[in-house]
Amino acid sequence: MQKIINYLKPAKHLIFSILCVLPAFLAFYPRTFVTIDEHDYLYNAQLIVTSDLKTDCSLNIPGQWPTNLGYCISKYNVGTSFFLIPAALTTLELAAFITLTVFIIGIIIFYRIIVIYGIDKRFIYFFALFPAFTFFSRTVLSEMYSMVLLLSIFYCFLNISRNWSYKVIVGLLITLALYVRYTNIIPIGVIGMYFIYEYQKGERLSVFLKRFWIVHITFLLGIVSILIFNYIYYGGMFRSGYYFSSEEGSIIWEQIPAIFFKYFVLLNMFYPFSLIILFRTQIKRRLLFILTVLGVLCFYTLFKNESFPGKLSDVILGLRFIIPVYPFLLLPYFYKLNQYGLFKKYRFFMYTSIAILVIITLLINYIHNNYILK
Repeated sequence: MQKIINYLKPAKHLIFSILCVLPAFLAFYPRTFVTIDEHDYLYNAQLIVTSDLKTDCSLNIPGQWPTNLGYCISKYNVGTSFFLIPAALTTLELAAFITLTVFIIGIIIFYRIIVIYGIDKRFIYFFALFPAFTFFSRTVLSEMYSMVLLLSIFYCFLNISRNWSYKVIVGLLITLALYVRYTNIIPIGVIGMYFIYEYQKGERLSVFLKRFWIVHITFLLGIVSILIFNYIYYGGMFRSGYYFSSEEGSIIWEQIPAIFFKYFVLLNMFYPFSLIILFRTQIKRRLLFILTVLGVLCFYTLFKNESFPGKLSDVILGLRFIIPVYPFLLLPYFYKLNQYGLFKKYRFFMYTSIAILVIITLLINYIHNNYILK
C-alpha cells in the first residue's frame, strides 16, 4: 500500500482535482437529456449501430432534415455520436458518464501540459472546477469532446519529436476532431501550422517531410475519409448537414459589436483579465495561444451570431462555442499567475477560491439536475 501511495503522491493534486469533480456529478447524475442537439447526437449513435444515418423523411423524425437526395439526415456532425456508441449499444443512461470520462482525460492531459510549462500543479483545480466545464461535462454536446481532442492534439505536437507513436496518434486525433466539428479546422490549422514552423525551422523541407511522413499520411487519409463521407451523405465533398438546414453562413453586422462585447465580458467573468493576460504573458508559443483563441472567437462573433437571452445562465451557456479552445486561454493565464507565486504568498486566498469553486460545482450539478427532471 505504501508503494502505491508513494507512486501516486507526485500526482496528488491531479487525483484530488478529479475527486473534487466526481461526488457532485455522481450525486446528481444526468440520466436524461433535454436539448434537441443532445437527442440528435444520441439518435445518430443509435443509427450508426442499427442501420444508416440516412432516414425516411415520411417518418418525420425530429432533428432529421430533408435533403434533395431523397432522404433525411441530421445536420450535426457524427463525431460526437462515435463516442456515444457504447451508450447506444447498452443504455443511453451511460452517455453522461462517457462525457465525464472524456473530461477526466482532458484534466489529465492539461495537468501534464502545465507540468511541461513549469506551472504550479495546484492550478489544475482551477481547470477541473471551471464552472463552464462542469456544466458541459454533464451534457453530450460536442463542446467537451472538441476541447479534449484539441488539447490532445496540442499535447501530441509537444511530444511528437520524442516519441514515434505521437506521430501516428496526432493524425487520427485531427481526423476525429474534424468529424466532431468541422469548425475545429480553425484551431487545428493554427496549431498545426505553428508546429510545422517550429519543427521545420532551420531544416530542409525534404528532411522535415521525411521525419514526419506518418503525420502527413494519416492526416491526408483522414481528410479523404471526411470528403468521401460528405459526398455519400451530404451529396458533396465540401458540404455538411448545415447545408440543408440553412442555418450557417449569414453575417448580421449590426449584432457584431454587442456579441463581441458579451464574449469579452464572459471570458473575463470567472478568471478576471484572462483575455488581457493572453496578450501580456511571455509564455512559450504565445502566438499559438493568441491565434487559436481569437480565431474561434472571431468566427463565432461573425458567423454564428449566437443570441444571448439575457439570463443568468448566459454566464456559462454563453461560453458554449468558445469551450473547445478555452484551455488555450487558461494555460497562459495560469502561467502568468504562477510567476507571482500565489500559492506561496496568498495560500489562504487560493485555497478559499478552490473551496468556492467546489461549492459552485455542487450548485451547477444540482440546478442542472433539477432542470432536466422537470
